[in-house]
Amino acid sequence: IANGEVQVERKDGTMKLTIGSGGAFASGSADLTAQANEIIARLEQVSARAKRIVVTGHTDDVPVSGGAYADNWDLASARAQSVVRALEQSGKLEGTELLAVSKGETQPIADNTTPEGREKNRRIEIEIEY
Repeated sequence: IANGEVQVERKDGTMKLTIGSGGAFASGSADLTAQANEIIARLEQVSARAKRIVVTGHTDDVPVSGGAYADNWDLASARAQSVVRALEQSGKLEGTELLAVSKGETQPIADNTTPEGREKNRRIEIEIEY
């Protein structure tokens, strides 16, 4: 949170965490970084009472070239699935509905014409409903 890679919002029985790409995944990868695993471990502690957790993957609009992913939809989906799997494997969320959603490049929060904007658009959002 202190270095800006994680943002937290609370509103009406929900908590939403936004994790920037630098804090969760290497470029073009859906493998969780050590930092992301640490964030998820902390998240497991506060989400044990959750009814539902929705993990949404977002990308910038730069086309994926080669590799394991067909396009940005596929990459965003794989990233959301990685987070959901990590949460599920903890065993601490019994009875919690877990959803992985891909928004691909369709909901930018910054301008995709700049490197800084693209970096902001590459993110994971974790919404916890209590």
